[in-house]
Amino acid sequence: MQYSDLNSYAGRHVVIGLSGGVDSAVAALLLLRAGAHVQALHMTNWED
Repeated sequence: MQYSDLNSYAGRHVVIGLSGGVDSAVAALLLLRAGAHVQALHMTNWED
């Protein structure tokens, strides 16, 4: 995804996977600011 493509997501529903790092969180924020309806998903696939 390019920064210039963000406006094409305005008004759309988007599911984004959050890894726990900064990159996916920033991507979610940029989509929100572009007007997308963002649903974030995080799966824990290991035991502590």
